Amino acid sequence: MRLALIFSLVFTMIGLVSSAQAQRAIDGAGALAEFDKGMAAYESGDYQAALRGFDAACQYGSGIACYNLGHLHWMGQGTPEAPVIAIDFFRKACEGRSWVDGKYAYGPGCHRYAVELNAGRFVAQDYESARSYLEQSCALEDGKGCVMLGMYKVQGTGGEKNIPEAYSHMQSACEKDIAAGCYFSGYLLGFRQDADPATVQAYYAKACQLGHKDACNS
Repeated sequence: MRLALIFSLVFTMIGLVSSAQAQRAIDGAGALAEFDKGMAAYESGDYQAALRGFDAACQYGSGIACYNLGHLHWMGQGTPEAPVIAIDFFRKACEGRSWVDGKYAYGPGCHRYAVELNAGRFVAQDYESARSYLEQSCALEDGKGCVMLGMYKVQGTGGEKNIPEAYSHMQSACEKDIAAGCYFSGYLLGFRQDADPATVQAYYAKACQLGHKDACNS
């Protein structure tokens, strides 16, 4: 399966992370205060003030704020569209110091940066590095990153093929209600001789329920 098709299943642009979501995810009152300023400004339509708030929080080390800052630069909100700058903020989000369930980085930032490393549109194409960032994304419990990492390991992109690990990543994504993760869990399990047909169908049924059209016909 071509990676372009996989991306259509796995990747959609994630909007800004809200203040409520960030409440437990930012370490330090200063970062949270700046993040809240940025979020309030964004919700009021003052994108330039939002940029200032998120930029300050990002400098404190908030991965989530860096991600939101990248989103603004990508969409051209409060600033001209600047994909290269946006992508660098996605990278910073992956390397941030915000506290998320005992982890300092923000998984969707790792995934988003890996997507660009894979595509090679605005940064040099680098499958090996993309795979490394996807490993971080999945470890940070980003379901879409787990699906893309699984496909990398199915195809041997950026490293060796590893179907058992690919299946494990798909399972992780399915547990997070990512439709493609459930679909590919069923698909990969179906090739095993010891596969339980009921389990395979359960994966497809969940994927269908989550909106994966191909799963509905499986």
